[in-house]
Amino acid sequence: LPSPTATATGTPPSGSLALPRGWPEIYPDLSRSKLSLHVSPNRDAYIMDFVRRVHPRLIKAVGDTGWLAEVKQASPGTVIVARLSEFDQGWIALKDPVTAARDYIAINIESYRLNPFVDFWEGPNEFNSASADEWKWFAQFEAARACLMWAQGLRAAVGGFSPGTPEFDKMALFLPALEAAYRCGGIFTLHEGASAIPGCGV
Repeated sequence: LPSPTATATGTPPSGSLALPRGWPEIYPDLSRSKLSLHVSPNRDAYIMDFVRRVHPRLIKAVGDTGWLAEVKQASPGTVIVARLSEFDQGWIALKDPVTAARDYIAINIESYRLNPFVDFWEGPNEFNSASADEWKWFAQFEAARACLMWAQGLRAAVGGFSPGTPEFDKMALFLPALEAAYRCGGIFTLHEGASAIPGCGV
C-alpha cells in the first residue's frame, strides 16, 4: 500500500469531500430524521421495507454486508457505514501504527473491493484505554488507515467509539485522526445507540 503522506498533506484535493456536495438536499426523498438502523445481521424483511419507505440518511451494518447493494439501489442517497466482523485486537499498540494500518487494510481489502456500495468502513470496534500512549498510537493508526484507504479509492470512518466515550482528554489525543480523516475523505463515527431492552436483539 502507498504511503499515507502522499495524500495526507495540505488541503483536501478536489473530490475528497466525505459526502457529495449538497448532500442531503440533492436527494429530496431522504428522511429528515437522523435516526436509523444498526443491522447485524440482516434477518428481517422489514429492514428493506423500512429503507424503501423511509429512505434513511444512514444505515450501519456489521459483518453481513452483501444486502447493502439493495439499500443503495433503493435509496441512492443513503450513506452506508459498515464494519467487518471483529477479530482479536490484542495486536493494538504492539506494531508501528502505520504498519498496523497497512496490515489491517491488507487483511480486509478483498471484502472492501467486493462491497463497492459501502461508503465508509469502520476499523477496530470501540477502542478504549486508560493509557495516553495507547490513545496516541490509536490516533496515528486511524490517521494512517484513513489516508491509506483514500489512496486505494476507499473511505474510512475513524473512531467508532462506544457510547459516552471518549472523555475530552482522550478526544484531544485523537485529534490527529480527525484531521487526517478530513484531509482524506473520511468521517468520524460514534456509537450512540439506544435499545428499549438492552440485549434483546431488537
